[in-house]
Amino acid sequence: MKMLKTGLLVALASGAMLSATAASAQDWRYDAYRAHQAARGAEIHAYQAGRDQRAADTAAYYGDYRAASAYAHAAAVRRHEARRDAHFARAERHAARWDYWRGY
Repeated sequence: MKMLKTGLLVALASGAMLSATAASAQDWRYDAYRAHQAARGAEIHAYQAGRDQRAADTAAYYGDYRAASAYAHAAAVRRHEARRDAHFARAERHAARWDYWRGY
């Protein structure tokens, strides 16, 4: 009976170690995935900022200064979001690189 309990305990411990290793091995891949998603978000926000800025320029050209101000504000917000996403993507890429080389 004691041998059965010891065998069961060893099996559970080795299974827990194996699952922890498998989860940590995928950690750098998850960081790389998050970096890719953030970079894609930054590209989208940058495109939207350009679109809003063009709309602001067009509205100002035709004399609708209230709409131009609203579009310019929207463009500024999108530019901030793009910078934030790009910064996060860089940090996640850096984390993925370190995790890969450390073997996490």
